[in-house]
Amino acid sequence: MEQTQIQCQHPHSKKIIILLFVALLIGLGNAIGGWFVGHGFYKARFADRYVSVKGVAERQVKSDFAIWDLSYKATGNDLRVVNSQIDQNQKDALAFLAKHNFLASDFELEPTTVIDQYAQEYSSGNKPESRYIITGGIKVRTDKVDLVREVSRLSSELIQEGIVVTTKDYQANPRYLFTKLEDIRPPMLAQATKSAHAVAEQFAIDSNSHVGGIRRANQGMFQILNSDSSAGQNTASDNDQLSGIYKTVRVVSSIDYSLQN
Repeated sequence: MEQTQIQCQHPHSKKIIILLFVALLIGLGNAIGGWFVGHGFYKARFADRYVSVKGVAERQVKSDFAIWDLSYKATGNDLRVVNSQIDQNQKDALAFLAKHNFLASDFELEPTTVIDQYAQEYSSGNKPESRYIITGGIKVRTDKVDLVREVSRLSSELIQEGIVVTTKDYQANPRYLFTKLEDIRPPMLAQATKSAHAVAEQFAIDSNSHVGGIRRANQGMFQILNSDSSAGQNTASDNDQLSGIYKTVRVVSSIDYSLQN
């Protein structure tokens, strides 16, 4: 009788053991899967750790090209007299330039313009005293920047010759340009990158990590500013930037570095 009961209970006990084993496997699988998933999320979050920094590079340069406008004007009611006066102004200006060692290749004559003010309509009906306005000029374009700076300060000599030198559209006159940016671009970008990496290194030390590779980089825009300006570098006007012979070339690069343990 007892042997019969044991045989009957044995299949039931075996079923329980199988169920427990399956449950154990499922639990172990979930635990292992959870570890991998959790570890994967951790790595993903860690991989997104980065720092955005800016690197600055500046260099002092000297302008290598100058533009100087010598514009003159004459007025009157007799066209031939006014035209003769403007021709004499041109001759005197050319003699002035030759006297100070400018060559013909350093400048060009600008077109002469004539305005007949009587040909214009006036609402008041009053005509101006001078009927004709004739303007002419010489544009100096040269790499002799030191000569331009020196001679442009001698405009009193032109005034003594009866030449009234005018400024066009309120432009800086002379204007000094730096045209060799491509020659210094690579070393300046390297300097800006080095500056940015130093900032990232300090951040990494403070956050108990170290700097990895570059995730993203923006070289930034090069600025050419007047070194002698008293105005702020970010607010200086175009005229202010062009009026000085010495320039500050500046670039700010933005770089994202990954952070690692």
